[in-house]
Amino acid sequence: MRGEKKMKKEETEDAAWRMEGAAHRLQFQIEAADQGETVWNYLTRKKGFTKMQVKRMKFQQGGICINQKQVRVTYVLAAGERLEVSLAAPKQKKSKLQAESEMNSGMMPDILYEDMDVLAVWKPHGMILHPSHGHHGDTLMDRMQVRLAQRDGLEAADVPLYSIGRLDSDTSGIVVFARNQVAAQRLWQQRMDGRFQKQYLAKCEGHFQKKTDEEQCISQPVAPVPGELNRMRVDPAGKHAVTYCRIWREMENETWLLLHLETGRTHQIRVHMAWMGYPLVGDSLYGNGKAGETCAALTACSAVFFQPFTGKRILLNYLDKAERGE
Repeated sequence: MRGEKKMKKEETEDAAWRMEGAAHRLQFQIEAADQGETVWNYLTRKKGFTKMQVKRMKFQQGGICINQKQVRVTYVLAAGERLEVSLAAPKQKKSKLQAESEMNSGMMPDILYEDMDVLAVWKPHGMILHPSHGHHGDTLMDRMQVRLAQRDGLEAADVPLYSIGRLDSDTSGIVVFARNQVAAQRLWQQRMDGRFQKQYLAKCEGHFQKKTDEEQCISQPVAPVPGELNRMRVDPAGKHAVTYCRIWREMENETWLLLHLETGRTHQIRVHMAWMGYPLVGDSLYGNGKAGETCAALTACSAVFFQPFTGKRILLNYLDKAERGE
């Protein structure tokens, strides 16, 4: 996929390591070339932390330490020292939202991948990703926070999750969460430069007139439909939107497509396929589906990205699961 040429560079950036048993702490060995740098400059200029992230660390108890003693960001580093930083989010009080999450945590999505910085789960059709108006406690994020909190003996409010991208409620498939803000920033950067890629499986109505196994590019701008809530359309005045698709399988009255995106506009795949004359099966907004009864046949079936600290390539491929409609 696009961006894999940068893999070797990513895999050389394992300059930090986890403290044993400490999920939210990293250590750096200070080399001779770094001697004389302040902690601030070392973290922001050489290790890719944002200024806000470093500010957050410095106000935490034990947030920035040299040889296990807390120091200021103006501390001047010496070769051979070990710099230790905290990735933990500030603790929050248990809230009404957490109580609602615990009440609605019966349906727990499958965990596909987990390490100290990244969590990937399978979102079912019809489940909302983030808390929003009218959805508190029943979203994918709420449920996963409760699940991890119960497993690890924590409060749900103290389990930070940051979604890397989004999926419509209709769309099922792989959702990747960062488990701390630094990992989130680095994974979002991977999305921006093309190293983080997702592939989708869609079932469309009808058969394509152009019979080819080659990938096709749909480049049509997308904009909201005036006066309609949460509905989009192809519009010359809209935002740039590019979808790549190829025929994977043809059924009697349907076509299965594999797709990936260059941009990530709201409902982009659904809008582009409807514009081409092949709306997604079950799509109540852009096709012949029925609202409240059917979901658009679209699944994020694979993802590839790099572990935000070690640079290890992570590939998740659940095409079989997507084909079964799970």
